[in-house]
Amino acid sequence: EREYPWGPTAPGTNNQYAIYGCKYPSPGSCTGVSNIAPVGTPTGGAGRYGQLDLAGNVWEWNLDWYAGYSSCTNCTNAAPSASRVVRGGSFNTASGLRPPDRSIITPAFRSYNQGFRCARTP
Repeated sequence: EREYPWGPTAPGTNNQYAIYGCKYPSPGSCTGVSNIAPVGTPTGGAGRYGQLDLAGNVWEWNLDWYAGYSSCTNCTNAAPSASRVVRGGSFNTASGLRPPDRSIITPAFRSYNQGFRCARTP
């Protein structure tokens, strides 16, 4: 329901909302794991419930298996397929920051620019 996890403001260029597009720790840097910012670095990027790092920094593995969108709301696609969903973009890309954006990867794929989040019901 928001353009970005934090609201309608574009992500900017100085890491205040999200770490993306090779701008951390300085513009133009994009060499690997040294570009992964500490959790919570972009403090202006807080989501509706105060959660940070919902966009940028590293692609986030999701529980969902990849399939076309369905008409349900807040559903999980638990039917196994060949690929999983990742969301949020990463430090080395300027795409994927908006909530509906997603990408697909096979479960065996590994990369320095993806991670996961342990979550619990508030």
